Amino acid sequence: MARNRLERRSIRRGDNEGRCTGGQAGLSAAFADRDDLARRLNRLRRRGVAVGWGTLLVGLHGFSWVDRQVSFANVIAIALDALARDPDDGLVLALACLRETETEDVVGALEGLAEREGADYGLKRRKWRLLLLEERMEDLPADPLHGLLALGEFWGMFDHPEDGPHTVQHRSDAPPEKYYTRENYEAEVARLQAWMEREVELLRQADAVASEAAFPGVP
Repeated sequence: MARNRLERRSIRRGDNEGRCTGGQAGLSAAFADRDDLARRLNRLRRRGVAVGWGTLLVGLHGFSWVDRQVSFANVIAIALDALARDPDDGLVLALACLRETETEDVVGALEGLAEREGADYGLKRRKWRLLLLEERMEDLPADPLHGLLALGEFWGMFDHPEDGPHTVQHRSDAPPEKYYTRENYEAEVARLQAWMEREVELLRQADAVASEAAFPGVP
């Protein structure tokens, strides 16, 4: 029902994207947030990992114990950017014409765009996991105790997945006095960096099979 309502709205609005900017004055902060989101997602794109509408949808919903990474206003701001590049795209037009309070319709329009690109949501969650890990690695405490605790907390957000490289202390054979050492911390960081490189390559291969199209709202 939401999709039909969006399609009717798109037809009523026509192809004049200027109509969608009326009453959107409150989006100024969202445009600033959009730039910050673009910088984050471009970290993936610079490494050859595709970013699409499905990636945005997963970030909007959040997953596992990961909080929402994208706001509704941010989605609309990105759609307005995308509409400027392709004003004839009906799904993007419908999304760009929405308000951030129309959350059900925003999700419906975004789901339509994600379905059109053939989104593999498991793949999208792995992309967010990689991005969040890269950000966490840049902000790790210097001391081994707090650094290893921070890494354990990070992987706990993903319920310690089987494909993750991190070994928390209570699942290792090492007692605390040997686990929380400088030597083990450096070895753990090295394992994570090697894992991230492998994960980037696996994501690239998966993208090549999926042929995911990047959404144009992120330059």
